[in-house]
Amino acid sequence: MTTANPLSYPTSRKPFSLDTFRNPPKEYRGAPFWGWVTKQEKQATLEQIDMFEEMGMGGFHMHTRVGLDIPYMGEEFMEIVRGCVDKAKKKGMSAFLYDEDRWPSGFAGGKVLEGHPEHRHLHLLFTPWAYGEEIGYTKPNFPIANAAPMRSELGELLATYAIKLDHGRLSSSRRISSPSESTSGEKVWYAYAEPLPDSGFFGDQTYTDLLSEDMTKRFIELTHEVYKKHIGKDFGGAAPSMFTDEPQYCPMSTLAESEKLQDVFLPWTKRIVHSFKEAKGGDLLELLPQLIWDPADQEANTTKYQFLDHVCELFANNYIGVLATWCAKNNLYCTGHMNAEPTLASQTAQTGEVMRCYREMQFPGIDMLCDKREYNTAKQCASVSRQYGRTGVMSELYGVTGWQFTFEGHKGQGDWQAALGVTFRVHHLFWSTMEGEAKRDYPGCIGYQSPWWKEYAQIENHFARVNSALTRGRPVTRVAVIHPVESYWLCFGPKDKNSEETDYREKAHGELTEWLLEGHIDFDFISESLFPELTDMDSIGKTLSVGKCQYEVVVVPNLRTIRSTTLSRLQKFAAQGGKVIVAGIAPSLVDALKPTSPPEIKGSVSLPWSKAQLLSALHPHRDLDMIVSNTTLYRAQGTRADSLFYQMREDGEEKYIFICNTDRKEPCPVTLNVRGEWKVEALDTFTGSCWEVKAEQDNGQTAFKYWFDGCESVILILRPGKASPDARDQTIMRRHYKQVGDVKLQSVQLQEPNTLLLDYCEYKWNDEPWQGAEEVLAVDQLMRRRLGLFLKGAKFRQPYTIPQDKRKSIGRLRLRFTINAKTTVEKSNLAIESPDKVKAYLNGQSIDLKPNGWWVDKSIKTVPFPPISEGKHALELEYDYGMLTNLERVYLLGDFGVDVRGRSALIVPLDLNDVEFGDITRQSLPFYSGNVTYHTTLESDGKTPIALRVAHFAGPAVSVDIDGKRSALLVHEPYAFEAGILSKGEHKVDFTCYGNRHNSFGAIHLVDNKTNWLNADSWRSDFDWWSEEYVLGQAGILNAPRVEVPGLEVPKQVRRGLTLHV
Repeated sequence: MTTANPLSYPTSRKPFSLDTFRNPPKEYRGAPFWGWVTKQEKQATLEQIDMFEEMGMGGFHMHTRVGLDIPYMGEEFMEIVRGCVDKAKKKGMSAFLYDEDRWPSGFAGGKVLEGHPEHRHLHLLFTPWAYGEEIGYTKPNFPIANAAPMRSELGELLATYAIKLDHGRLSSSRRISSPSESTSGEKVWYAYAEPLPDSGFFGDQTYTDLLSEDMTKRFIELTHEVYKKHIGKDFGGAAPSMFTDEPQYCPMSTLAESEKLQDVFLPWTKRIVHSFKEAKGGDLLELLPQLIWDPADQEANTTKYQFLDHVCELFANNYIGVLATWCAKNNLYCTGHMNAEPTLASQTAQTGEVMRCYREMQFPGIDMLCDKREYNTAKQCASVSRQYGRTGVMSELYGVTGWQFTFEGHKGQGDWQAALGVTFRVHHLFWSTMEGEAKRDYPGCIGYQSPWWKEYAQIENHFARVNSALTRGRPVTRVAVIHPVESYWLCFGPKDKNSEETDYREKAHGELTEWLLEGHIDFDFISESLFPELTDMDSIGKTLSVGKCQYEVVVVPNLRTIRSTTLSRLQKFAAQGGKVIVAGIAPSLVDALKPTSPPEIKGSVSLPWSKAQLLSALHPHRDLDMIVSNTTLYRAQGTRADSLFYQMREDGEEKYIFICNTDRKEPCPVTLNVRGEWKVEALDTFTGSCWEVKAEQDNGQTAFKYWFDGCESVILILRPGKASPDARDQTIMRRHYKQVGDVKLQSVQLQEPNTLLLDYCEYKWNDEPWQGAEEVLAVDQLMRRRLGLFLKGAKFRQPYTIPQDKRKSIGRLRLRFTINAKTTVEKSNLAIESPDKVKAYLNGQSIDLKPNGWWVDKSIKTVPFPPISEGKHALELEYDYGMLTNLERVYLLGDFGVDVRGRSALIVPLDLNDVEFGDITRQSLPFYSGNVTYHTTLESDGKTPIALRVAHFAGPAVSVDIDGKRSALLVHEPYAFEAGILSKGEHKVDFTCYGNRHNSFGAIHLVDNKTNWLNADSWRSDFDWWSEEYVLGQAGILNAPRVEVPGLEVPKQVRRGLTLHV
């Protein structure tokens, strides 16, 4: 019997069950990236699978990242993979495969090019400076870790051109054999096909040619076939899919100013001249200058349009297509995501169009970093998935959000993506260890190193329950939008000539998606390149079939060019009674050529570029209407509830609606109107409970009210029929309870010892004088520059590529940290990495570094520290320093306080009886990053229902235990819950505010609000991005939790003329 692939969601083909909703199976659960970042050992690796299970995960992605120190894809590596697959299978979990050593995919950790230099990545350099000439700019010197181009002068000359411009447009171009053949008014340009320089990141090779089918086949031989040899029998079962990550080719660049001299880079492959001739009919080398400048005598740059289309097709066929075909034949799903997905500009430069790249993938996916809201990224992918009948969409999410990202953020980011079609969350990131550079690998880490990790099952249960509904049946989507990327291709040229149009098109593309989503019109994009294979002309009627989807309306938005295949299908659709709306500028070109007469769709509706007019025209096709029902501080009654996103699914006679509030702080009370007459049941995805909503049916509509607090969501099941007598109104914490007092704080408990961070030190090389003080990571980089070693960061070579003879010590490095104490500390521990490789001295006396435990991460050992008296102390650490030495912060742990003033830290007495509600970083706990429990009491009269609210806290979440029993985990607004009627008398209530590791391990010298991009460089900023003073985050419960009882809470003063807002 063949096991169904978990990503096919076999449970969703069975009738809906509340038992399944309450206890969803692992197929509905996420599977984090599991960063293998050290010398992985099999037993220690397998033990972490138990942690994934405890966190509520359905599986894990085995993903090598910076720090791997066993040969990639070698026997030891594959033995661990085999063990992980076996253990996952025993637990009913999934061990997902990843096809590369780090990323971008396609080079097999450098193996592809071994003995096969013909597969090297190429780009085309179009330049006014011949090889060997002095160039007109300073060549950048950045670590090469992807396909981003750099002039290498390692290639071959393809052609030399004499170029004449007319006001920045191409007047004439001709190929010449020598610069001397150019005439007055012409400028000589050169075209070289060249590789990038070799890079340690790629194993002293370059990236590979992803436009070449032969390269992809070799990549498969070295990666996929090796996995098949070792675990092939589990393909499609315990090993459901293979993840390909940010595969890429050289991004196409443009001139900044059309008449200025500048290097320009284009994607290239060895056979592209031949393949372009076969596909488009032109001589690419003759036409090459038209990829740089727009011709002066043409309506549109057809050559550029054809080139972008051709390169996209090469990539989609020769890389993604070959991978997906192999996966299909071997019972695997091909998943992953492209590079540069979100904008018209990024797609044009780096994939041509991203939707075409999903064509062959069995489970297409996206990437969502920095808590961004890239609605088009999700919509593009979900549209292809729906139209090709795929079962879902993957999202790699939560990456680059930092240690301070909250459970509310996890829920909020996942919710809006679920509404837009994402079903499979791949969390970024669970590290196997924090050792060395790994701790700066795009944190935060969701693994055991985060003090909240055991609470995460609450978040995972929520999304598993959401998926139990959103993987059923089919999406209800009546509106389609022609994707406008091909019109953008035509203005992708010199910025001084095109930026106004590119900006306009980009803005309009984003606007339209926001108008529709915020206007509660669900829609799909149609890719013009995929349209012909998805829609047969003979199938077109009053509804438009695009693959598995049916649309009543098609919007044609601001197109300059339209494909003839698109035009003919829309013309027939309109002729059959379908609705076509031409919004904004109507297309004037067909296939990027000027037709004999303007393209026309008879029967279509033309509208100006107007949100109001477009939404009005689409109103008859709206399935769900959500209007603000009560005026609040930021919302007016009667307006559209534009912070609410939804997805509707149809499964037989039932419909499932998921609605989420994308505003994480402000409530949104609404009246909902749904087509049809329905009995409405609400499912609470946090508790697993359900209840029937009081609703009214009238004139073919069902109406009911619902209050969405900040970041709140709900699943609604619609079944034909009338509301039953059991239907009730929703309980609204903000409206149905009022504050009557605060809990009484009795004591505060830390779940870890307090922390003194030591990160500034003087340093001494061999017998040279002491220097400093410098931040310890800066010392490491200073020494590396001096000794000619690779610099630390996210893009240095993998340790397994470094032979033993290169790992030897180069010399002796001593670090001297200063400890200032205002009190005596009799007992403490030093937390330090690799103590077996360090000698330590306190005030010149040797310290025994024999570990007695670990702190935060098993690689950070704790060792007993000598008593500290009042005064100044010197802690010296001595390293035999070499290429792989890790210089890291060290920590003193104990029952003492720490007073931070700017850039200095002082040990002071700590009395936890003095700690109150408020920011604990100002209460002698500045570097503490563990959990804090506030032991409180409250009185109950034994007859009045009680609710508790923690209105303000700084931490991922707060748990509440009443009389020793877990009552709630507070994640999002209003951070409150109903405790019910408690017995008469005093009750113990423990509030635990979960910590995060920012104040211990974060980029605490990075100036606030400079960037939201947190990678290894964020710990090594400089100039005005660097603060010598500590930049700490708030922590703890910031004000006393409230005791609330039934009643209406009225504000003490009117705000903005409103009479009620809580």
